[in-house]
Amino acid sequence: MKKLIVPLICLLAAVLNLLLLKFSFITWFVLAPIVLFFIFHTLIINAMHSLAIRICYGLSFMTLLIFPLLLPIIFYFNIGGISEDGQSALAFVFLPIYACMLGVLPCLVALILKKRNRKKNLQAGML
Repeated sequence: MKKLIVPLICLLAAVLNLLLLKFSFITWFVLAPIVLFFIFHTLIINAMHSLAIRICYGLSFMTLLIFPLLLPIIFYFNIGGISEDGQSALAFVFLPIYACMLGVLPCLVALILKKRNRKKNLQAGML
């Protein structure tokens, strides 16, 4: 059951984006961080025993899933009158780029830590 929670969250995030933004190029562009997180999740899920990997996983979760979902929700409900401003739509272009740039860093750190832990376990004869 635990292994199904994050893929379900990714699926719900993708569906929410598709419902709020409809089908367009921007929709697929905004979905890029969610897809990136799902790929990272499948690579790292078996190495979640280390605290450093859990911290990196949490940071990437926040950056790649929550960060890109905030703007469509703000636009949909027009929180603070943001959708009336013509320049605010540029955030849909830059937010996925920032999310990918900031989200890939903890992913890389977690993957490096996973490889280091695996190498250390192999040397100790644990695997």
